[in-house]
Amino acid sequence: FSCNFVGIVLLNDGIRNKLHHGNMVSGRKIIKVEATVKETQEKVLVGEEDVKQGVSAYIFAS
Repeated sequence: FSCNFVGIVLLNDGIRNKLHHGNMVSGRKIIKVEATVKETQEKVLVGEEDVKQGVSAYIFAS
C-alpha cells in the first residue's frame, strides 16, 4: 500500500473517496484510491494498493 497527501483538508470540508480497479499484476488486483474535496474537486490524497485474490472456482451443472 502507498499513498500521498497532495492537498490540504480544512475543518468541515466534505471529502469524496473514489476506488478504481485499474489492472492486474501477477494475479493481484491493483486498486487506485483518490480523495477529493467535494466543493472544489481538488485532490487531497492519492494512493495505490495491490490486493491478493481469493481462490475461486466455477462449477457447471446440467
